[in-house]
Amino acid sequence: MPDTNELLKRWPSLPDEAVVHAKVAAAVTGLSERTIRYDSRFKRVYLTENRYGIRVGDIRKVLAGENWHKRADVAHRVVESCSADIRDHSIKMQRELNRRREKGEKS
Repeated sequence: MPDTNELLKRWPSLPDEAVVHAKVAAAVTGLSERTIRYDSRFKRVYLTENRYGIRVGDIRKVLAGENWHKRADVAHRVVESCSADIRDHSIKMQRELNRRREKGEKS
């Protein structure tokens, strides 16, 4: 396979049947190589027993699809979710401390 920079330069003109390595898919999508390797939307095309790539057409489908979210959107949802969990836990712990103080227990 050509190097990553060469493939990125030629990305718009690559046919959908072309196969690129995970590093190129990561650069195009903005995801990490590890995410590309483990995300089921990016199906592997084995070139040899130990070497695989991802079809350009599959990457384009993911980028154009409804299930594609930019990293910032995903990160924002994760932060909101975690913040809510931390806030709820903090409120629960404060209630428990107040209950113990009212009973005269030591914390």
